[in-house]
Amino acid sequence: MHAAVVRAHFLLFLACLDWSTEDVAGAWKDLDNLEGLGPLPAPDSGKDEDSSTHEPNIEDASAASEASPAPEADAAPESPNRSAEFRLPLRQNLQSLARPKPAPLDEEPTWSPLSPSPEVTTEEYERRLEQVQRYVDAHRINPGSPDWKAQVTLWQQAQQEEERQSQVEELRQRLEEAAEQRRQQEEAAKRFEEEVLQKKREYDEAVQRLREAEAEHRQQQEEDARRRAEEEAEQKRRQEEQALRIEEEVAERIQQRVEEETRRLAQEAQRRQRELEEEQRRLAAMEAERQRILEEEAKRHVALELEAQRREVEEGERQRQRLLRRLCCRDKPLSVATKAASGRP
Repeated sequence: MHAAVVRAHFLLFLACLDWSTEDVAGAWKDLDNLEGLGPLPAPDSGKDEDSSTHEPNIEDASAASEASPAPEADAAPESPNRSAEFRLPLRQNLQSLARPKPAPLDEEPTWSPLSPSPEVTTEEYERRLEQVQRYVDAHRINPGSPDWKAQVTLWQQAQQEEERQSQVEELRQRLEEAAEQRRQQEEAAKRFEEEVLQKKREYDEAVQRLREAEAEHRQQQEEDARRRAEEEAEQKRRQEEQALRIEEEVAERIQQRVEEETRRLAQEAQRRQRELEEEQRRLAAMEAERQRILEEEAKRHVALELEAQRREVEEGERQRQRLLRRLCCRDKPLSVATKAASGRP
């Protein structure tokens, strides 16, 4: 009944995972390993032990369930709709729950309560030894009796069955949790899909608004371009009119300036003509004055020359008189002769 419940829960879990046929076949094979592969190997009965000489020892008990390593389950073909990251932990969990296979008949049993499995850690081994010791103390089993190993083995099998049941229950809980997680994932996916659809609707609305805004913007740009063209044409016309007015004003101003300049030049010519005439008259007057001055200077020069000549003559005469007087003083006759010659008394 319990196996049927486990199979039902396991089938529900596989349905939630949406596995393929190959994955389901591999999973059923792993589940068969959970069902059990026969009894555990019996203790080594070929070894004779003397109960009278055997002293009680607590360390003479060990776990029978870990006497041989768990066989590896056949790997099921991979399915494209399942991820390897999820299948691997599940397969390892199923393999860890499988019962050990019995030893081949042609091999000598090597089981011993003191021989732990290589896969059992020291802490696990000590824990199982404590369980065996508590069972031995509770049931008052004599370790020296011939059937004590069988009793311990039966107790270990019961413990293994309890552990196996707890592991199956744990697996069932994990399957239920996985189904709940799958349901939550589906709900999350559904919510995500609804959010995506909502986002898509919002995106479509935004795109529609954007297109309308672009159309309105293009229309506004066309109107602005047409208005700018009209304004530019009007401005160009005004500029041409203003240029014509400016050209006319400039021509008129140039004509006025030409006339004013002509009048100014005529007046300047007349003024210069008058100044030239005045200058000519002034030069003529200056020339006449110069001629007069030259004539006066010539007359003065002649007078000066005549005066100089007269002075020279007078000076010569005085010198001659002085000379004659000196001569008269030395030579009287000469003085008389000189006076006679000069005509003076």
